[in-house]
Order: sequence, then C-alpha cells, then structure tokens
Amino acid sequence: MDKDIKSGRDNGISVVSPKHKDDGYLPNESVSSFKKDLVKEAKEQLAFLTGLKALRKPEEAIDIIVKHDKLLTNLSQTYSMRKAMIQAVLFRELFCYGVDDPIADTAVQIYFTYKDDYEKWDKLPDSVKAVTPPPIALPVMKEDSSTGFGQIFAFTAIDSINYAVNIKLISEKIYDTSNWKDMKYIWYKLKDDEEFNLKTGPLVLIRAANLVGLNNNYYDYDENQIKKALARYNGPGDKAVEYGKAAYKLYLAFERYNQPARA
Repeated sequence: MDKDIKSGRDNGISVVSPKHKDDGYLPNESVSSFKKDLVKEAKEQLAFLTGLKALRKPEEAIDIIVKHDKLLTNLSQTYSMRKAMIQAVLFRELFCYGVDDPIADTAVQIYFTYKDDYEKWDKLPDSVKAVTPPPIALPVMKEDSSTGFGQIFAFTAIDSINYAVNIKLISEKIYDTSNWKDMKYIWYKLKDDEEFNLKTGPLVLIRAANLVGLNNNYYDYDENQIKKALARYNGPGDKAVEYGKAAYKLYLAFERYNQPARA
C-alpha cells in the first residue's frame, strides 16, 4: 500500500461531504470510563455465547483497542469511516478469540509447510524423485483461516485489497487468491503483523459495504446500513446478521466516547 495511506496520514479519496466532522483521538481523561463501559458490554455479549471458550479477556481486548487508538483514528479519517465501525468489529473479534482459532491457524501452517515441501520435492532431479517419496498431505490441513487481531481470512483480505486498488483507494499490487504463495504471504502478514492486520480491517469493511450494495458515503450510514456492513464483515447468512446486531451494540458504546471527541 502507498506509505501515506498505510500510515493513515493521507486522507486518501474524499468520500464524504465537508459537513461531517472526523473522529478524534480518545482523550486521556476518558480512558478509564471508556474501558469500564466497553468491558461491561463485552461481558454482556459473552454471556449469550455459551459455546465459546474465549482465550482473551475483555479487559485485554479493550487494552489493545486503546493501545492502537491513534492508528484506528487515523484510519477512520483516511477512509472517512466512523471509528466506531472499525472498533466494533475489531473489539468483537478480540474478545471472541477462542480455543478453535489457534487450532485452525496451526492447520493452515501445516498446509503451507506441505506446499513448500512439495515444491522443493518437485524440483528434485527425476532420479532423486524416483527414490524420494513426496510429502504427504495431512487430513488436518486447511488452506485458510481467520487470523490475527481482526480475525481476517487471507482470501477476504486479498479480495478487499484488490477492490481498494481497483477503485484507486490505495496503491498496492494485485494479489491472486488462486496463487497459494500470495495466500501464504497475506495470511502470515495478517497473523504476524499486527499493524497490517489492523490496517486491513477497514478495507474489509469497505468491501463488505460494497458487497451488500451500500454506497461509499460511510459517514451518512443509518442504523440499518451500519448493521449490514458490520454483518458482512463476518460473512453472509443468518449468523452474520446476528453478528451485525451484536457489533452494532458495540458501535453505539464506542460512539458514546467518539462523538464528543470529534474535531
């Protein structure tokens, strides 16, 4: 991505009328109550997720949000998207991170190791290959998983990045979801590079809005449009609709602090 777009310093493409005010940074004096209120909302939502075995406490999740407030604010300003939308899906993914998630990540790592090993084997001379068995594809392998802070699939990230490039929102190469090396590169970036993962989140929301037929005037979204975009971040289907409703409650909780801090 273009270095200014990536850093959040460049305002990118204007997608909002001047009447709207950008979100500002979280004031230091609000941090304590901000954490308390958001943790309370997270715990209320977790009470309904009886099958979830969470690995990250809401207190730890909100600390991550606060730690990266500057970046999230800059991204909000860059894409003229309410910071609460970005915060809502990120916070939801952070406190819903469960025991199944690292297991899925391990299965993807096994898959990419297999692909690397098979490529090395395939390049061996025929005489060596004749006496060297090829790597075995294990049944536990997975080609992709949602990973990192925002729990983003490599396929979703590539689709979102490519869309942003095509509408000239960012400067970046086009990746190919059918190329396992591109998938591997993006998946590991999402998993290991916290900043890359956080910067990809808004692009997923932008693509999500496009996929459900919404315009790019994100500041003008009403409740129904916000819910649709938040839901599509999670995916299609009825479960995603419920996700959107839950994420919208988080959106409102974040807005209680973001709205007074607007420039």
